Amino acid sequence: MWYYLYSSTGKREVKIELESRSPKLYDFFVHNNDNGITDYIRLRAKAQNGLTKKLLESLDYLEVLNWNIPVFSGRFVDKLGDSLKNSLTFFPCEISIATGESYTFYMARVLHILPVIDEERSGYMLLTDGSKILDEPVIIKPEIDKLLLIVRDLNSPIPV
Repeated sequence: MWYYLYSSTGKREVKIELESRSPKLYDFFVHNNDNGITDYIRLRAKAQNGLTKKLLESLDYLEVLNWNIPVFSGRFVDKLGDSLKNSLTFFPCEISIATGESYTFYMARVLHILPVIDEERSGYMLLTDGSKILDEPVIIKPEIDKLLLIVRDLNSPIPV
């Protein structure tokens, strides 16, 4: 069985927005392009208004607005980081909330990028321009190694 990462707060406006919208940053985290951007950029994000201090302190996973980059708490990295070292690389990211307080979370670079989604059997949403985007149900190819802890599909930016 495959699982997908979602933040389950049940509240609105609980994503983070990166300060830098650099295509190089997106390429580094989503396409695994080793462009060295993390050597010269400090990762910072601003929390949406629904992400309060109390909520932020209780969450272990955050979603980046418009970018499918997993972001984990320090607790998560402390407990599972070593077990996931062959699947993810973690980079500190300072997240500020409306009160001005900041918290350190970790943006994760998914190391396994493979064609895992069965595009013929998966669902799609048809857009008004005639193009389509992946939708439920998302079917994973049966031959994919189930021992992979986290993987990003080669043709879709969504980690599974």
